[in-house]
Amino acid sequence: RLDPALGEALAGRRNILFCGRLVDFKRPGLALEVFHLLRQQGEEAKLVFLGTGPLERDIRERAAALGLTEDVLFLGQRPNPYPVMALCQYGLLTSANEGFPNVVLEMMACGMRGIVVTPCAGDLDTLPRVAVTRTHDARDIAEALGSVLRSGEDFSRIYRAEARSRATEGYMDVVLGLDSGVQ
Repeated sequence: RLDPALGEALAGRRNILFCGRLVDFKRPGLALEVFHLLRQQGEEAKLVFLGTGPLERDIRERAAALGLTEDVLFLGQRPNPYPVMALCQYGLLTSANEGFPNVVLEMMACGMRGIVVTPCAGDLDTLPRVAVTRTHDARDIAEALGSVLRSGEDFSRIYRAEARSRATEGYMDVVLGLDSGVQ
């Protein structure tokens, strides 16, 4: 259950979510750099970090040095991140390298309007309407995220449908051959 004060702080705002451990390969510092570039371009938004890790102190200090303390929220790790995810309109994944990042599907299921990811794993380009950046460069990522923010497009229905199509029940049906009547 979401704390009412946190719900109020997130409601009605343009929130960009970074969800994951605050560790080197997830590159949360890059997410902060991208957000700073967006703010310099005049984009109004909040950056929400959902997760903890050894880089948290450094990222907090960097946010303060950049004058972003009021615009960056650190919400820590939560047993149920989905209520927070549902109050964020945009998702940002800045990882250097991943297997398949399930957090993207979780963002889709929570109904985000737009999601931007780095080319950190294969098959990300098969996800409908997810913007995969060309590089891991902050300016490239900021350009992609800014474009998503300015477009005003809402892909939440497409995202939710895609997440539903990947639900465990459907996956197990395919794996076990139940769809074709083979058992």
